[in-house]
Amino acid sequence: MLLAVAFLQFDLSAQSKEIKFKFSAESNVNNASKIELNISKLLSAINVACIDSKPISYMDIRIDSTAVKNLDSFWQNMHFYCEDVLNVSKCLEGLLGFQVRDIPITLKPQVSFDEGLQRELTVTLTKTGVITAVHLALPNNQVRDILEEGKTVTEVRERSEILKFVEDFRCYYNEKNITALEQVYADDALIITGTVLQQNGRANFDASQVKVKYRKENKPEYIERMRRLFLSKEFVDVTFDLITVQRHRAKPMYYGVTLHQHWKTKAKGPDGKVYEDDGWLFLLWDFSNPQQPQIHVRTWQPDEFVKERKDVFELNDFKL
Repeated sequence: MLLAVAFLQFDLSAQSKEIKFKFSAESNVNNASKIELNISKLLSAINVACIDSKPISYMDIRIDSTAVKNLDSFWQNMHFYCEDVLNVSKCLEGLLGFQVRDIPITLKPQVSFDEGLQRELTVTLTKTGVITAVHLALPNNQVRDILEEGKTVTEVRERSEILKFVEDFRCYYNEKNITALEQVYADDALIITGTVLQQNGRANFDASQVKVKYRKENKPEYIERMRRLFLSKEFVDVTFDLITVQRHRAKPMYYGVTLHQHWKTKAKGPDGKVYEDDGWLFLLWDFSNPQQPQIHVRTWQPDEFVKERKDVFELNDFKL
């Protein structure tokens, strides 16, 4: 049965409205009990809202206004709930705060949706325990592999922070958060998008023969294109995998992040076609201001063009 049809048939009567969260034993967090209680209150509020089909109430929850705005925006198209009454997660420490991951959730779409419903949630907090973001998680194996590449405690924390912002970045599209996209792209951002040229009404999928047209945009052009796309009520589902992180040798606050992206929405673009594609995304991040990192380069290459991983844009392809 198509999930696009089945999403109206959820039975939440057996789900608990009271959800508890605990840090795993290896976590070392000051004021752990207070932070655990705050996350428990958030997860319980989400379950209440999902079961009762109403907006999330943030009463008595320590959460900042940006996190509330973004979660409410996501909630318009995608409700979700926690199936596990007790959730236990390790705490990852970044440069600016903490993040808890691997909280299993089930999506309850409010729009037509035919992707997997089982996902995981991340909750990001300040060092004092104020919730600053609630997002769908990247695959856990990707996170583990990237963190294990860190040579020192400081670099592990930096990589944790990079993952947080990559996760945030992906969710800006889920939330249709045009304001956040405007802030995360630098004013001089270079945006390159590859499109497979069509022949006789269909794409040529012979990798040796495929032709790709690259479009270069500046920040205002790209933001306006996303603004038009976000006007649709359709959900934008963006997922990342095969993530690699490369630190610039001469400028250590610059990182290149390469990943494989799947983008799907039933919204139609200016050409009348629905947006769905698979391809390789490269992001050049500047972490000179750790509280407001920015993207200077964004490139996207369709799968049909990339014969080998070496064909994907990376940090060494751009002069800083």
